[in-house]
Amino acid sequence: DRYEIDFRICMYCGLCTEACPYQAIQAGGRYDDAVYVFEDMYRDRDALSREAGEYLDRSGGVYPNGQQQEENPLRTHLPTARGRFPVAGEEGPFGPQHLPGKLDRD
Repeated sequence: DRYEIDFRICMYCGLCTEACPYQAIQAGGRYDDAVYVFEDMYRDRDALSREAGEYLDRSGGVYPNGQQQEENPLRTHLPTARGRFPVAGEEGPFGPQHLPGKLDRD
């Protein structure tokens, strides 16, 4: 498995948070990505996992979208369904998590 984020080309537009099918990418927190070496803005799996753990420790286990971290998080290599947690709130803008599916049609 491979995942990485190249913040060298990131514009912080948030489109990746809407496109991620597992809510693994969440906007929020501090944007403290100031670095002296441009190549340091590239994050691989280990760096992203470490930074996520540090963020959850600082925030008391609360994700940027307001969800609480589970005590025993599900760990699997199988795809899971994306939650329908309203990231933007009940009256927020539509995103992929709010689009009606085949089962929602009359």
